[in-house]
Amino acid sequence: MSLSRYAKFPTLLLALIAVAAPGFAQEKAVRGKSDESNFAMTAATVEQYQEIVVRNLAIRYNLNDEQTEKTRELIKRRVQQFLRDHEEEIWPAIRDVLQYQMGLNPPQDKDEIARFGKLARPLMKLIQDAIYEGNEEWRQMLTPEQKAVHDFDLAEMKKTFERIDTNLEGWEKGNAGGGIFPTQRPAENPPQPTRPPEGLPPPPPPPDPIIEVFKPDYFETFVEEFIKEYSLSEGQIGTARSILKEFKEKAEGFRKANEDELRRMGVAFQEAQQAKDHKKIRDIENQRKKLLEPIHGYFEEMVVRLKAILSTVQLAKFEEKYGTTPPTAAAETAGPESNSGPVTKTP
Repeated sequence: MSLSRYAKFPTLLLALIAVAAPGFAQEKAVRGKSDESNFAMTAATVEQYQEIVVRNLAIRYNLNDEQTEKTRELIKRRVQQFLRDHEEEIWPAIRDVLQYQMGLNPPQDKDEIARFGKLARPLMKLIQDAIYEGNEEWRQMLTPEQKAVHDFDLAEMKKTFERIDTNLEGWEKGNAGGGIFPTQRPAENPPQPTRPPEGLPPPPPPPDPIIEVFKPDYFETFVEEFIKEYSLSEGQIGTARSILKEFKEKAEGFRKANEDELRRMGVAFQEAQQAKDHKKIRDIENQRKKLLEPIHGYFEEMVVRLKAILSTVQLAKFEEKYGTTPPTAAAETAGPESNSGPVTKTP
């Protein structure tokens, strides 16, 4: 695995992988705590790899000068913080990765393979989480056109992490297989974005706190998917959208009647997210479920009305998917998300 393979992606913290390069890890392995000269060499090596990542990102995303400089600052800050926070976990794994030549020359002993897999897999999860956090911060510096490339790269990165985890799972079981890091490249690339004018793009407007607790478009999303999934006729489509209009009006009436409470809850939820207060998030989620019980009822009533317009063949397909119990709002719609993932599956 080469750094250039990963540096084309907006991973930011994949510079961490670069610390497994021979010069860096060997210096780390031999230096003592008081060996400041070796440490200086090590720090310089990390900076060199970080600069390669910055240069590749600047080219791929056509970053302007200020975006490039802010990217450099972000990478340096996050990589240094990660190395400080996880030094004890990182160095044993790096030593083994070097010994096994990035997984292409694995040990022959199954116990040794399993030992390394159990060491490396949780470390890769730490790196993965740090990379996603870095990407979320970095994304705020991009223009909409650059974000389109970022979406592509994030999807490719997700595939890469999944393959790495699958490979390391095999190592945990004593089977090294084809190594650790995938070698295949994406089959296509999006076009390079236009270089933006100097400066950073304006920050996006803050989300409406109400949206954090009440998704206003989930009725429409379900109906449009329902139309496609069951190949409704023109007449059925007209009826389905008439039903949708009725229940959207009911939902909007609920929103207006409860706007103050929805906003208060949304602000509290945003604050809990920022503080990563998972107990408060759960408490707000329980309050939200209780408040939205009428909306759940509207949704379920709408589904019953939609089911009634299906033909025999369409109804059989519907019941094959859901059984005799229609889908509920809790099963079909997405709720607010925290930094650690979805909190729930409700409207």
